[in-house]
Amino acid sequence: MTRRNSALIRLLLSALWILLWVFAFLSLSRVLLWGLSWYFIRAAIAIGLAYYLVDRLRRLRQVKHLRALTFRAWLEED
Repeated sequence: MTRRNSALIRLLLSALWILLWVFAFLSLSRVLLWGLSWYFIRAAIAIGLAYYLVDRLRRLRQVKHLRALTFRAWLEED
């Protein structure tokens, strides 16, 4: 094998290694982005659910307070 051929083989091997690393990096970044997107989707759902529950509790307390006020007013009518 001549020097030229061995240099060409080394160049091809290094190009293959670079392609392998690029492919691995892209695959890993795709998996990470997919995982992060699911994380953010779940976080958004959890925040929305928490907001809904807090709003519902606030409304229930408000209704309870209004009922108590109307009951007191009804008692004081007599």
